Amino acid sequence: IPAYQGSVEKSRGEEALRSLQATREAMMRYHATSGSYVGAAFGVGDMDYNPNTVVGGQTLIFAYALGNLGAATFTATATRVGGPVGTLSITQSGAVTRTGVYNA
Repeated sequence: IPAYQGSVEKSRGEEALRSLQATREAMMRYHATSGSYVGAAFGVGDMDYNPNTVVGGQTLIFAYALGNLGAATFTATATRVGGPVGTLSITQSGAVTRTGVYNA
């Protein structure tokens, strides 16, 4: 069973990474229109993507947040909700950081 749980958690981490990559793309579009990442917020104004929105009975596995918002910088982070401790983050350059169960 531990091997199965590890496999499930790995796939959840990959799902979060895909959402973070989509967030990065949305942030790049936001920057193209505003000239800065300052003021970006999920689902507000020119920010056209919100990974915290669930539809059709989905369960939110990660909480997504934006941080380090600057003229040319941002960090988007996915934090595991109700499960093993772990986070995944992506920066404006596409650098990915993993902690906890996703640090493998």
